[in-house]
Amino acid sequence: MKQQAIQILIADDHPIFRKGLKDIMKYEPDIEVVGEASNGLEAIQLLENKSADILILDIEMPIKTGLEVAQHVYEKKLLVKIIILTMYKDVKIFDQAIKYGIKGYLLKENAIDEVIRSIKRVYDNQMYISPLLSDHLLHRIQDLEAGQVKSTFLQQLTKQELIILKMIAEQKTSREIADTLFISAKTVENHRSNICKKLNLKGAHSLLKFAIEHQHEI
Repeated sequence: MKQQAIQILIADDHPIFRKGLKDIMKYEPDIEVVGEASNGLEAIQLLENKSADILILDIEMPIKTGLEVAQHVYEKKLLVKIIILTMYKDVKIFDQAIKYGIKGYLLKENAIDEVIRSIKRVYDNQMYISPLLSDHLLHRIQDLEAGQVKSTFLQQLTKQELIILKMIAEQKTSREIADTLFISAKTVENHRSNICKKLNLKGAHSLLKFAIEHQHEI
């Protein structure tokens, strides 16, 4: 039995570029373009009326940007996977794209060459990032994942432990923390010990180092 083709939506405000993508895909028997949009609002309306596996989405579009469309997909928990097209190697855009669960990130100037590869990779639930994007963007995934792990650790702490961790980040001593919270210094030391166990921190200054590095998250 013939396998169903991967169904693709394309959202880009340049008709010539859209045609270029479609021309590449028409030679792939396992890929089918089922709809296209010329702006962000049309893309959202398209998603409401068409089911598809992958949305190829330009970042810069009229009415609603690609990121606004991606946010809509993320918040509505739509099943379509997104491949972003961009002209810029922008860390902030990349971070926002990852936040919205985007699986593919293509540099627009190379999209024609890479789009088929990216579609197949993303369809198989893998990440695809254009090789010509700078290394620091690729490393952002590891940094963001590490930050998510640390945030998960922080969720294990009680409210009072978080308050104490914040004071440690402000380089207050156990006695200063105790006086501020109207508890004993021994109780503060017990809290410090429990925090270290929960965060798997070892070493004399590891708690202080962690607190300072992550004080914006506390």
